Amino acid sequence: MVENAAERNESTICVRTFGAFSLSASYASFEEATQDPINITGRARRIWSLIAYLVVHRDREVPVMELIDVLWGEGEERDDPLKTLQHNVSRARDMLVRLGLPNARELIVSQPGSYRWNPKRNTVVDLELFQGLIAQAESAEELEDRVALHKRAISVYRGDFLPGFEFENWVTPISVYGRSAYVNECLILTRLLSGEENVSEIAAVCERALRFAPESEELNIRYIRALTASGCPEKAVIVYENASRLLSDKLGVLPSPELQLAYEEARQAMSGEAMPIAAIRNILNEQAFDGKGMRCDWNSFLSLVRREARNTSRANRRAVVLAVSYSNSKNPALEARRVETVLSQRLRSGDVYTRLNAKQFLVLLPEAGEENVGIIVDRLKAFFAQRFPRSAARIKCEWYCLEDPGLAKRR
Repeated sequence: MVENAAERNESTICVRTFGAFSLSASYASFEEATQDPINITGRARRIWSLIAYLVVHRDREVPVMELIDVLWGEGEERDDPLKTLQHNVSRARDMLVRLGLPNARELIVSQPGSYRWNPKRNTVVDLELFQGLIAQAESAEELEDRVALHKRAISVYRGDFLPGFEFENWVTPISVYGRSAYVNECLILTRLLSGEENVSEIAAVCERALRFAPESEELNIRYIRALTASGCPEKAVIVYENASRLLSDKLGVLPSPELQLAYEEARQAMSGEAMPIAAIRNILNEQAFDGKGMRCDWNSFLSLVRREARNTSRANRRAVVLAVSYSNSKNPALEARRVETVLSQRLRSGDVYTRLNAKQFLVLLPEAGEENVGIIVDRLKAFFAQRFPRSAARIKCEWYCLEDPGLAKRR
């Protein structure tokens, strides 16, 4: 009977930390456990923080001074902290009793100089379940098993780790790990599901994942392509527009070429017809005279430079190759996107650029002339500082004239 099982402590304490904090006793699987989110605000906030810390670190005894530092931090006044901690532990046991957990007062064990979540009580925490499923999926040999384990792992993730405690020092790195691992799990699963027969399932995985990580370009790309492949290009276009707006407003960057390509694929699928030559001319004219720089791949850039070098010698023009790099960056990938945004929006029509490596872009300025390069560089730097005032990156530019490749100048 259930009552006897409870008396023998055979129930499992199920703890959710992703998306909400909750504890419940269950005789079923973790996924089937009924758990109501705990209100962690108000005067009881510190008590729930104490409980959460002991549960997450239940594999060891937690020293008293460690708990004091976690609960009060360095800047808070603490009158008789040991006595206050003892009082909070007593209140924590009362809270666990109110949750209706069997033998609740025995869940927090007092030991000389430390406290610990009772190691004799069977406790399942979604964070550890999530990590265990990922490890099992990585070692599984059969594709069917890997897919099943990845699916279960992403179902365990329900949002950020311990929301409401996100500004506590010990919570932040686990929250960052959880979201990153979840996104990676979704990307792995969508790769394993690749194939026309699975596009609807891929779209569903990406749709759910984007609720938690809307800024992930890779998830947006796969979602857009899955929607396009499943016959929903109109929805794919809306997804792109939302992603583009989010990237611009939140990060101040333009969509990556890969994301833009997925968008173009959706638009092409949506039209479904050959485009009239008049419309093609209008598009080309619009793109050619929109006053923005154009990105191209390395081979195309190299061909353009060679052609411009020949034209320079014939027409006595002074084309310039500009190398743009940046330093002092804490987030190189983000700064690269920001630099590309500057190049795209502040170069002139006819200027082209390409990415040379992780921290450097090359720009071809066909009509610049050496006397105008300084003005162009100042304009790029000024726009970067204005558009991204919080960036610590420093822009550096070097250039040479195509008519005289041996001449290099620094700015």
